[in-house]
Amino acid sequence: MPSVSTIKTDIAKLAEYELHDLFNYICEIMTINTITRNLPKDFRESRFANGSVCPYCKNERIIKHGKLNGRQRFGCKVCGKTFNDFSLSALANSKLPLVKWLGYAKCIAIDIYINLKYRYLYFARRTKCTKEQ
Repeated sequence: MPSVSTIKTDIAKLAEYELHDLFNYICEIMTINTITRNLPKDFRESRFANGSVCPYCKNERIIKHGKLNGRQRFGCKVCGKTFNDFSLSALANSKLPLVKWLGYAKCIAIDIYINLKYRYLYFARRTKCTKEQ
């Protein structure tokens, strides 16, 4: 594995556009790591913001029910169902890791941005042509 000083030397040799790409890559990694680390905690806080309640029957009589794949499970004493922080959410039954979903969301956001920019340019050009006639 290269040392930090070797990496710094290699970075100093990069062209400006390569530095820009490297900076974007590092920002992306840091953002994704932060989001994936904080998301389970954020889900838990939003789910239990009004107190601990079962997402199925809305009863407050819940207990901790072990852990599965590192996620805390809960059980409802009234309806008997078990759930975790992600139950009844878009990520509840997903087999894909959170990082993949974030990548898909980024692609969708970029596509929406490009489409909006294209529409703006298209209509600006049409309006300009219409005004000249």
